[in-house]
Amino acid sequence: MFDLKKIPSPLEMSKNFVKYNWLQLLYRQPFPPRAMCFYVTYRCNMRCRMCGIWKHKSNHGLNELTLRELDKIFSNSLFSKIEHLDINGGEPSLRKDLFEIIEIAKEKMPHLKHITMSSNGLFTTRVTSVVKKISEICRKNKMRFSIVISLHGVKDVFEKVCGVKDAFSSVTTTIKILKSIQAENNNSLSINCVLTDINLIDVYKLENWCQEECLPISFVLGEVRARFLNFDTIPTTLIAKEKKDFLIRFIRKLSQNKRIFNPSAFRYYNLANLLEFSEERTISCHYAIGGNILGPTGELYYCPHSKAIGNCRNNSAYDIYYDKKNLEYRSQELQKKECKKCPPYTFNKIELEKDILRYLKFLVQKQQYNSGELI
Repeated sequence: MFDLKKIPSPLEMSKNFVKYNWLQLLYRQPFPPRAMCFYVTYRCNMRCRMCGIWKHKSNHGLNELTLRELDKIFSNSLFSKIEHLDINGGEPSLRKDLFEIIEIAKEKMPHLKHITMSSNGLFTTRVTSVVKKISEICRKNKMRFSIVISLHGVKDVFEKVCGVKDAFSSVTTTIKILKSIQAENNNSLSINCVLTDINLIDVYKLENWCQEECLPISFVLGEVRARFLNFDTIPTTLIAKEKKDFLIRFIRKLSQNKRIFNPSAFRYYNLANLLEFSEERTISCHYAIGGNILGPTGELYYCPHSKAIGNCRNNSAYDIYYDKKNLEYRSQELQKKECKKCPPYTFNKIELEKDILRYLKFLVQKQQYNSGELI
């Protein structure tokens, strides 16, 4: 969600820095969310080795939120301050009404500035068609649009991870077309790779491929979560101890690319410290600052590690989010326990606003670590 094409104004940065570092201490409850991740479906046309989200009972789309329900839910006051909407899945393009969902979000969220869509890119025609339509609505309404394609390796390694034959050819064809759409609409196009025990050894090949294609790539750690139904994938998802040094050196290398408009380096630096020194997380999280997750059948979550705190089909999203028992769970179970060990997935605009001084300090200081020579 940190778009280099749109640099935050100093006034906005200063206001939110004060808001999240000092005013939050006086405020007895979280500020209204500015960012929402909406899992529009758990249906997926891939069978990735680190994910079982496609196993959900709702994977046939029979119980997914309808447009009428979304119109009501998005009208709730909890979402009135949303600036960043992340469309996720499953595979979002499998929803035939995705364009209409974007239209509703645009209408009901008056502060919406940025839409991100994550896709596996497997069905080229479907994905590119959806992206073209969303690009048009974003361009007409002066909103930024970012497309993120999941690519977890090159050729055979990627197909071993995603469980689909000839997937690399299909996904790279999609990427080629998306690059032309990007040029026409001034969109942002990037790659996301989940690092697992299967594909870690291939990271340099993937990094080189992205450099040749002039595509930015983000690396995140594979995790097991109840909502992903992937506890049975621990041996292939979590990186083995004997590969830990390789992982740390790779993350350290990424953190060396210090540039003021490359905030990912700061995220990698913090991630490497967490991995190498078992430090508690220090980098901010936009979910803790002001974010939420909406599931495809109406479940509301505080963050990726949160349990479902209620269902927006049955109750007001605002009432669920600010329910006394839910806020206690957020404070005692998530912030005091889960947040401390949660590896950073992003360092976006909201997180930058809170950590701007720490980020600037990172840019000028010399890194110190004990993991030996960088690769």
